[in-house]
Amino acid sequence: MIIHCFTSMRNESYMAPFFLRHYEEFCDKIFVWDDESTDGTLELLKAHPLVEILPLEIHGIDDAYNQKIRSETYRRLSRGIADWVMIVDCDEFFYSPHLLENLEFQMRLPNSSIMAEGWQMISEDYPAVATTENLYDKIKEGVQDHMYDRLIFDPDLDVTVGIGHHSYSLNGYPTRISGIKLLHFKYMGLEYMSKRNAKAYKRLVKNNLDHGWGIHSSPGWNGVYSEAWYREALKNKVKCI
Repeated sequence: MIIHCFTSMRNESYMAPFFLRHYEEFCDKIFVWDDESTDGTLELLKAHPLVEILPLEIHGIDDAYNQKIRSETYRRLSRGIADWVMIVDCDEFFYSPHLLENLEFQMRLPNSSIMAEGWQMISEDYPAVATTENLYDKIKEGVQDHMYDRLIFDPDLDVTVGIGHHSYSLNGYPTRISGIKLLHFKYMGLEYMSKRNAKAYKRLVKNNLDHGWGIHSSPGWNGVYSEAWYREALKNKVKCI
């Protein structure tokens, strides 16, 4: 069984070690669109034996461009090679105590596309980077969030990723529930959350701002994923792994 993972990074010196430590356990190739990182992320990626750096024509957070490359690149690099493709942000982790066994079983079923259940992982602080532990070794509580349900699929299928990667078009192919979770690690204390939002908002291109894509990272935002949302999530979090 061959698994390919695709992600994007820009100055992720904190998150990249966790990401690589997790996905190297079961992926055969990790493709990364690195957006001109200057904090050591690029050097870390280049040194990893499973990583291949992919070029970018547009820099910054442009969800229309991201939709295009995430919907097309796997067809060129994974079709006819990999059995499964995973497309994630670098703070998103597919998790199951029996992930490979689950995927082996799913491969025997027709039209291989399965949906992982999205969870926002919630904590009051973020762990230090460790050499042997993963984020989910430290943070095991969260709130379910279907906006972060993520697809794992056979690259022979024609999959179009939606704007913001919160939906998919599979041209009529059915999607099965898998028992796998998608753990999103962004809401690890107000300090980390605020810095993450400021970093993202600064990188939004005009097209995103014009359409309101990624606006939840803007200063003073008071909707879903705001500080008020986070405080409520702290009260309602449950153990999920």
